[in-house]
Amino acid sequence: MTALLKPHAVPCDAPVAVISPASTPQPERVERALAALRTLGYNPQPAENILARGPLYFAGTPEMRLSDLHHAFTGDQARAIFCTRGGYGANYLLEGLDLDLIAENAKPLIGYSDLTALQLWMLDQ
Repeated sequence: MTALLKPHAVPCDAPVAVISPASTPQPERVERALAALRTLGYNPQPAENILARGPLYFAGTPEMRLSDLHHAFTGDQARAIFCTRGGYGANYLLEGLDLDLIAENAKPLIGYSDLTALQLWMLDQ
């Protein structure tokens, strides 16, 4: 088994990426979350497709959601990645994950519910 990485603490003034890799979030909740991150001292950077709607109840196509996820890992500034919500849909990203890119740019991925599929897939590879 590969040794787990223990990331450094994310400083309070750090930029953090905010993405929607599963279901579409409610815009007013995203605004409240971004405000809460700012109150904590972080500098939230919303992804391009953070509020995308559809197809169905997904926050954009798998390609859009993967693009935002990969960009969050490769972006030079973001020190951590926050997911807006769980919900069904993250499992459709598993086969398209660029694990080498993610490993080269490791940073904390914070999410819950269906996002656990992404976290465990990255851990298991």
